[in-house]
Amino acid sequence: MLALTNALVAAAQGGTGERRAALDHAADLAAHTGDANAMWLGFGPSNVGIWRMSVALEAGEHQEAAAIAETVDPRALSATRQAAYYREYGRALARLPKRQTEAVLMLRRAEKISPARIHRHPFMRAVLTELLARAKKDAVGRELRGMAYRSGLPL
Repeated sequence: MLALTNALVAAAQGGTGERRAALDHAADLAAHTGDANAMWLGFGPSNVGIWRMSVALEAGEHQEAAAIAETVDPRALSATRQAAYYREYGRALARLPKRQTEAVLMLRRAEKISPARIHRHPFMRAVLTELLARAKKDAVGRELRGMAYRSGLPL
């Protein structure tokens, strides 16, 4: 977890080499543990994948985050980490051209698993606001408006 946190801090500070080294170290450790949940830590390759997504998002690499998401099996994760997976995947897709519908569906999936992890996450209000500005009045737009309302955003 220290290596993962170090990677996130490095991404926030713009340290590409340091962030990659920390993520690689965490991935190496996770390869030895597997996707078990010993002592409810949930540390394993799938969880490292979510952290890789978060770090890529912090660095502004949305396509990379989406590509990483496609390599992670969310079924190997606890419910709270599944919510984090779908949240981060949705955040990545929201910033990619022509992927907003998929973004809303991923965010809605995360919300169904753990509403508090969506409504209270610091980056979610911004993502929901951006998606609302581009939403059409269709079924996906209705889902998006519902999430925004439940998150306390003005409609």
